[in-house]
Amino acid sequence: MVSVAFALYHIINGWNVQIAFLGPATWAFVFGLSAIWSNGIAVPTGIHVALNLIQELLGMRGNEGSIWLFKRSEDIPPTVNSSETVGIIIQVLVLLSAVVATELYLRGAKRNHIQK
Repeated sequence: MVSVAFALYHIINGWNVQIAFLGPATWAFVFGLSAIWSNGIAVPTGIHVALNLIQELLGMRGNEGSIWLFKRSEDIPPTVNSSETVGIIIQVLVLLSAVVATELYLRGAKRNHIQK
């Protein structure tokens, strides 16, 4: 619920619906899952710092301070070779990984509850 609210917050602030749900909502879900798994906020905070650093290094927050930049080749269509496409693919993979991790966590919690 919090990740959906976080996405809606970004939509209200002018973000595209697709990007708001693939970006902030996905990461809010990951942060929440890591907070539950670790019983604290240190792990989600570390993930958030690492995410921000990676985005900065890859030029996903502008060109200043970036080590790598995605540049489109003239031979490849823009939809195939763009940082936005790469970002969407990464976000979908992160979301799928988070859903699988949630399922594994819930199965482990259920198994532990049954054994007690």
